[in-house]
Amino acid sequence: MKIEVICIYCESGSVSGEPLTQFTVSGTWAMDDALGRQLKPWPFFRKVPGYSESYFANHCPHCGAAQDDLYLHSEPDQPLYSIPRAAPGSIKLTALVGQIQLSGDESFEI
Repeated sequence: MKIEVICIYCESGSVSGEPLTQFTVSGTWAMDDALGRQLKPWPFFRKVPGYSESYFANHCPHCGAAQDDLYLHSEPDQPLYSIPRAAPGSIKLTALVGQIQLSGDESFEI
């Protein structure tokens, strides 16, 4: 069964003061209100309570199960591993307005 999942993809930004381009953010544990408002059209991307802290994840719209970022981002055959190199039509980009701030783990290709 296919479900829609989202990720935060940044054309540019900074991580710990260092500039980066074309990177994704997974394991998001905090985001500013501006990003939260812009993500409202995707209610299945929401907080999952964790043991030490909660984090944001995609959820199955049918059963409600959290979809672990590990299985979406970490290997070359996974859908969000390399957005710039994804097959045409496999990923839809939706632009966000303005700058956003969030806390999570960045991933980028060298």
